[in-house]
Amino acid sequence: EVYLYAKLCQARKLHPFVGDAYMGKWGDRDAQLVTSKDYWLKRLKGLPGYDWHKAGILLATEGPNGMTIEKHTGTYYTKGAQQLIGGWAEVSVNGVVSYHDVGLDEFNKNKSTWKAMPAIMIRKVALAQLIRDVVPEEFAGMYIEEELPMRDVSSSQAGDSVQELRDKIS
Repeated sequence: EVYLYAKLCQARKLHPFVGDAYMGKWGDRDAQLVTSKDYWLKRLKGLPGYDWHKAGILLATEGPNGMTIEKHTGTYYTKGAQQLIGGWAEVSVNGVVSYHDVGLDEFNKNKSTWKAMPAIMIRKVALAQLIRDVVPEEFAGMYIEEELPMRDVSSSQAGDSVQELRDKIS
């Protein structure tokens, strides 16, 4: 699995020692190649034809005329007054704008990071899914951790940390 991971990194021009990717192994499942959102953005911005990207969250607010849904740029919202219901992203490549949104319920694993920062997590998922759809030749088969049905970092089945993997390789 480590050999396959190294070959995948080499083929995709991923640099695990600078944080582009890591190998996750949880329980008896096959190891997963997990890439960082920063790698995705760096790669996206370097593509010919890249124009811009935007991402944010979807908020529901109860008002006098019923429930309204707002597309909000960024991740800040007022808990209690607004309900986080999803994330969205837009990417423009060669002048063509693509949009994608995702529901929070589909991805919220109720694990420590999702509980603490659900807006940040769902925004990342929306952006990663859209980038993969817009540029499949670059990102097909690659995922960010927030998309994967993995572990809680406090779990006893949590895989090796990045430092433990680096120690094993060297």
